[in-house]
Amino acid sequence: MRPEFVRSITQLAGFVFTLGLMSAAPTQSTEVWVAADPNTRSITRMEFSGNRSRVRIMAACSPTDCDWGTVSVRNLDPKGVNSPGEGQPYELVVDQSIARREIRLNVQQEMTYFMRTVYKDRRPSKESQGTLRRQ
Repeated sequence: MRPEFVRSITQLAGFVFTLGLMSAAPTQSTEVWVAADPNTRSITRMEFSGNRSRVRIMAACSPTDCDWGTVSVRNLDPKGVNSPGEGQPYELVVDQSIARREIRLNVQQEMTYFMRTVYKDRRPSKESQGTLRRQ
């Protein structure tokens, strides 16, 4: 092989490697909270990402938990900071085909939630509450 060809291949490989490093997305930590009551019939797990601006919610189903998806978290603090912190109230909405779930959170050492479920058929609305602990 010619030295120029080897040098070109080496430079190309270096460029591709550098490009891969530049395009790699930074990792975000995930903050996980699980139900304080392992026998809950409601929310079993919340996984916050993006500085707690988004949350993935899991709920009790059988045989495995149901994934309610990932939704945005809205800070209800009057200061308008959109990043949950200790003692601040937050709200999120999970809009599913069968129901709309409005959830309010309060984050302290534990996270408490109050959830109102409004069904899209003729079933009456229901309310539930629970506690989650940081994992």
